[in-house]
Amino acid sequence: MLKDTALLTVIALPELTQRARIFAADTFRVFEPYITIGALYLCMTLLLSVLVRAAERRLALPR
Repeated sequence: MLKDTALLTVIALPELTQRARIFAADTFRVFEPYITIGALYLCMTLLLSVLVRAAERRLALPR
């Protein structure tokens, strides 16, 4: 759901990875920024999937 959105693909993901590259180049810490990006992406996807699941339950048509 989140990975297929054009906004995330075009703006957010390249921006996050560029910031991680800059941070890694400045501090010589390579793993921390990418682990942080992965954790943020995981949190965003889990939160949005919970919200979508709740909306689907609330808007479900009775059988």
